[in-house]
Formats: sequence, structure tokens, C-alpha cells
Amino acid sequence: MSEQDIIWLVLLIPFFWGIGRLICSWLNLSGLFSNLLYIWHTVLSFTYYLISLFIGADANEWFIAAKNAKFVWEPGTAFITSLTSVLVQHLNLGILACYIVFGFFGYIGILLFTHLLAIHLPSHYKLLLKKNLVYVIVFMPSLGYWSSSIGKDAPSFFACCLTLFASGNINKRYLLFIVAVLIQYMIRPHVAACMLFAMSISILLSSDVNIFARSILGILVIAGSILIIPYVLNFADLNPNSNYSSVVDYMIDRQNYNQEGAGGYNLKSMPLYLQLFSYLFRPFPFEAKNVQQMIASLENSIIFLIFLAYVRKIVLMVLKGNDIIFRYSFFFVCLMWYLLATTTANLGIASRQKTMFLPALFVLLVYAMGEARRLVSGGDKNLRWRM
Repeated sequence: MSEQDIIWLVLLIPFFWGIGRLICSWLNLSGLFSNLLYIWHTVLSFTYYLISLFIGADANEWFIAAKNAKFVWEPGTAFITSLTSVLVQHLNLGILACYIVFGFFGYIGILLFTHLLAIHLPSHYKLLLKKNLVYVIVFMPSLGYWSSSIGKDAPSFFACCLTLFASGNINKRYLLFIVAVLIQYMIRPHVAACMLFAMSISILLSSDVNIFARSILGILVIAGSILIIPYVLNFADLNPNSNYSSVVDYMIDRQNYNQEGAGGYNLKSMPLYLQLFSYLFRPFPFEAKNVQQMIASLENSIIFLIFLAYVRKIVLMVLKGNDIIFRYSFFFVCLMWYLLATTTANLGIASRQKTMFLPALFVLLVYAMGEARRLVSGGDKNLRWRM
């Protein structure tokens, strides 16, 4: 590590910490929580970097490719490479400093997610239980680990959390939702399409939004969905005029990818319900073959137990619930879960991918734990956590 790299780290870490404190204050989260989360997330960035030195990682390949890349406004890999090239070529950041920059997106995403958990947990829960439950969720290693390095995961996770935050008060935060969708489109267009589709259904079914605003927002979101679909198909190497059978053939072909390695499994031989189950809840502890899989399996066990306890209530709330954030979370989780579970044949990749919709899933789960308080503009001053 060069002297310049060390200087950048000394400058960037306290700078991002300061911004995080300001955002925590705005979200009514305590300074102590901000400090703990930033330390945790920064440690995970360093851990990811150290692990990459021994077993390799995509993040290092992004950094190497960025050294000679030119900036292009194209979604997907090209955009992330271009974004990294700005840091490497114009700011002369070293690889670890780039980890810190990308990790900051993940850190802000977790702050927004934490705010939503604190707001929507049942009001009758005791403060201590509330804090402990939130801590168990937001300090899950996978959320911080996969959102702490160079690549698509950190900004994509941030965009997912930002849409959740915006959907909590879509009448006043619709611009944030648009920004989040645009960010996601430049990273993963198919996820941006899921966001738009989930929001369009949520708005059309909700009575929280007045009929005029519902009509305008619904038309805009549906129009955006229609416009983005051809680009998503092109991004997936499908013809915009592809029919249903072509899309099915593409998904079946994707089931053959990434079956090699410790986490690979035969996706094509499974019925749909096992594909969905395996994607979200495996590996279990008895299937773990290394430390990383063991950590993932413990997290999956927590998710499975909470999901099992409240899935019935979630379904009932979908039928009678009205909050846009709840409906948006439900439809977004369903879309992402189905699309990814039917095309991903590797548990390691699944662990990485599902961080995009886990925050939405946890919002559904805390809603189902009891009658949630409505998210109000500016937050609830009583939610500030003092420890």
C-alpha cells in the first residue's frame, strides 16, 4: 500500500463517518448506533479486501479493468467499470480506498433500512427488545459484507433501500424513488424493472394516494416500465420482440450456469417450490462446508424461523393492508424471489443476490409482527435510541 493510498484512507474514512452522522441525525438514529454501524461496515470492507488477496474476488477485477477503461453511459458492467475508472484514473485512489467509497453506498443503505425497521416495528414492543431485534437484523454479516466492496452489489443494495425509504411516503419522496430506479437501471436494469412494476401495482391498489395522484403516478410508473422493458431484454441478450417461449428458454438456459463449486446444485431437477426454498433458506448449518457457508447458514436459519412464524399473517395483510410500503415490499420480494430463484443454481451467488430484496422482506416481517405505526414525514422524535 502506497503513501498516497494511506492518505486517501485517512481522509475518506472520517469524511464518510461525518456524513453518516448527519444522515443518522436526520433519520433520528443515535450517534452511538451510527458509530457502531460505520465501524462494523468499515471492518467488513477491510475483511473483504484481505480475503480477496488470498482467494480472489470480482472486486479486484473491477479495479484492474478500471485502470484503462473509458467512461461510457451504458448499464451493467460497463457503468460500474466506468464509475471505478473515475476513482482510479482521475482521483488516483488505491484499491482499498475504492472499497471504502463503494462501501459507503452500502452503509447509507443500511441506515435507511434501519430507520424503516425502527418506524415499523410494533409500537407495543419494549424498547430493549426493539433495539435487540433491529441489531440482529442490520448487523447480519451478509448485508454488510456484500455491500462493502467494489462492484454492483453496494450501489444496487443502496438503490433497493432508497426505494423502500421512498415508498414509506411516496407522495413526498417520489423524486427519491425516481433517483433510486435510475441508479438501479444503470447497474441492474432487470431489478429496476421489478421496482417500477412493484410500485405501479402498489399505487393502483392503494387508497392512501388520492385518485388524481394515483392516476398520474400510476401512468408514469407504468409508462416507465413499458419503456424500460426493451432495454432489459437487450441487456439479457434477448430480442425486444421475443415471445413468451423465448423468455422461458432463456430462463431454462440460465439454470445451467454456475453449477460448479461448493455451492452449486441442479436447479433444473427441482420443482418451483424447492427452487424458491433453496434460494432463500439454504444452505442450512448441516450443509455448510466452510466458514462463509456456516455464517450464511446461521443467517438463513434466522430468516427461516421468522418467515415461518409470520408468513401466514403477511398473506392476510396483503389482502386487507393498504400501506404502499407494505404492498411495494410484497410485490418486489415476490418478483425478485421468483426471477432469481428460477435462474440461480449456486447458493454462494444466491447469498450475494438476495441482499437486494432482504430489506424488503424484513419490512414485511416486522409489519406482520403487529400493528405498525404509520411513517410520518420528519420521523418520530421518540425513536431516537439512547444507549
